[in-house]
Amino acid sequence: MVLDGMGRNEAMLLTRKGITKHPLYHTWVQMKARCYDKNHPAYKNYGGRGIIVCDEWHDSVTFIKHCEEVLGPKPDGHTHDRIDNDGNYEPVNSRWASQREQSKNRRSYGKGYTYSKRSKLWMVQWKVNGKIAYHGYYKTEEEAKKKAKQTCPKGPENYSW
Repeated sequence: MVLDGMGRNEAMLLTRKGITKHPLYHTWVQMKARCYDKNHPAYKNYGGRGIIVCDEWHDSVTFIKHCEEVLGPKPDGHTHDRIDNDGNYEPVNSRWASQREQSKNRRSYGKGYTYSKRSKLWMVQWKVNGKIAYHGYYKTEEEAKKKAKQTCPKGPENYSW
């Protein structure tokens, strides 16, 4: 639902109460929570790393307008993503991305370790000759990184991430 040239129903969404019904409103709420709510489970990976939401996107309507007018309609199976994983939430660092694209945009991608949401642990694994070699689960990212370096298929001296 594009916010320019709005019909009556779309115009009602611009009320502070009505905007909460917009499909992107929850995206906006979660984006802000990850960056500013120290009790949010993902805060350490966002606000805890200094990632912020740009001033203009502190307003939900402005964020939603940007997504619809600049990024265009959200493709099925895509969500809002930051192009630069170390960058802030801002218009120049914004796109629709598939789950696969987002998984490749993680800090740990290609480094031999990833975070498992299911087990809530860090998993060390390498793909060698088309087969996955697992090297265990670890409580902290630092433990996983250390194990990934030790088990790097090219040798620990070639672990450069």
